Amino acid sequence: MPMRFLPVTRSLSARLLVLTILFVMLAEVLIYTPSIARFRMSWLDEKLAAGHLAALAIVAAPEGMVTMDLQDELLRHVGARMIDLRIPGSSTYMVGSGPVPEIDRIVDMRERGFITLIADAFETLGWGGQRILKVVGASPRDPAAYIELVLDDAPLKAAMLDYSERILGLSVVISLIAAGLVFVALRRLLVAPLTQLADKMTAFRDDPDDANSIVVPSGRADEIGVAQQQLHDMQTALRAALKQKARLAALGTGVTRINHDLRNILSTASLLSERLVMSGDPEVRRTTPRLLDALDRAVDLCQHTLSYTREGGPPVERSTFPLRELVDLAAAELAPIRDGRTVVENRVPAGLTVRADR
Repeated sequence: MPMRFLPVTRSLSARLLVLTILFVMLAEVLIYTPSIARFRMSWLDEKLAAGHLAALAIVAAPEGMVTMDLQDELLRHVGARMIDLRIPGSSTYMVGSGPVPEIDRIVDMRERGFITLIADAFETLGWGGQRILKVVGASPRDPAAYIELVLDDAPLKAAMLDYSERILGLSVVISLIAAGLVFVALRRLLVAPLTQLADKMTAFRDDPDDANSIVVPSGRADEIGVAQQQLHDMQTALRAALKQKARLAALGTGVTRINHDLRNILSTASLLSERLVMSGDPEVRRTTPRLLDALDRAVDLCQHTLSYTREGGPPVERSTFPLRELVDLAAAELAPIRDGRTVVENRVPAGLTVRADR
């Protein structure tokens, strides 16, 4: 039987695909947050290292004298407006091409707390681009050297945006690949077996007698395998019960016909037995009431059997009667089928009564 998959918008695998994409993107966001903070810190560290090298070029010049063109070239190379190098036990070296602009924000690279770095990174992305920063910290090349840089944060923001775009593109690709693999795997391992189970249940509902509607367990040890085995056992047991019910229905039809004919025969026998009451034989007159009572019960039994085939079991009719008399009656009815050596002794107390269905 071909499997009937639901439309894509309603299928379980499509929902899992969307959830996988969302979860992967969420994971990428959690990874991006410290990553962009690390990128900003590395970018500023590189500027400090470049500023250190530029200041050392001034130190290496004869008598510390360099031309304005060389200073401008060094500043363009670093991407700063001013460089201030301080080495303990030595002089202070400053490189600048004009008056110091107004500082909008001071960035101390010696403060490298996790929360601080993340907050500064998102602050740059949100409000940076037109500010003048003063970056202070130790040189990555010489921890003893203290560097101060004055620079625009527009290049920093542009670099961070470019990095964010690359991370976003990579995240989308990773999420699509992961979601696609999860989609295919779940479609094969979960959705297809569930669809097959649903088709088998529908086919079994429509035609329980069809052997092809019985689920064949795949032998898997996971929950799907357990569900297949349980459904197989349930379908097998239910199919056997339905067959037994059909056989009982056919048997009930036959019993109904037999009881109908037997009831007519017993009714005729009862009418004929009533004439024995007028017999001149005392023994015949004594046994005739028991015979008529037995015939009446046989007719009632046939009637109850017919009622059971149509309506179910007969109702229980309770009454209070002496138990000793019922035992005597049962012994008298069994007398024709027991041999003469069998003696029935009724030890039920005479005054004992019970409430039951006779």
